[in-house]
Amino acid sequence: MSEPEAPQSSMVTLPMLHVRVSPEHLTYFAALGVLTALEVIEWPLTAVMIGGQILATRAHRRIVREFAAGVEEAV
Repeated sequence: MSEPEAPQSSMVTLPMLHVRVSPEHLTYFAALGVLTALEVIEWPLTAVMIGGQILATRAHRRIVREFAAGVEEAV
């Protein structure tokens, strides 16, 4: 099943991770990167936080798509 494309203007592609994120998430990731570079937090924690955010966002988008499909079928 193919996933519908999000609007091009509201998403940023992270080519090395093959992930599309919103500008808000990109800002969050950048802030985590700065904190890691300043050694405020350690890199494994940063990796877990970014990975968790990406997984949660994907799951949320999937749930919203399924809900929309259900509403569409009911109408």
